[in-house]
Amino acid sequence: MFNLLPYLWMAFMLAVILVPTIMGLMNRPKRQPKVKPADGELVDGAAENPEPVLDFGDELAGIENK
Repeated sequence: MFNLLPYLWMAFMLAVILVPTIMGLMNRPKRQPKVKPADGELVDGAAENPEPVLDFGDELAGIENK
């Protein structure tokens, strides 16, 4: 029995590392399939804001005044 103790310890240490890793990978959120819109149809929110607009006008004006 004492001859098997190092192997049992290695199996335990391997399980301590592998089990949380595998569980974390299995519980990740799944990717949503990309839906191609048909002609004339709009994807959710596509008409309101096609791309985000970055406006640094106020920040640059504040920097220039300092």
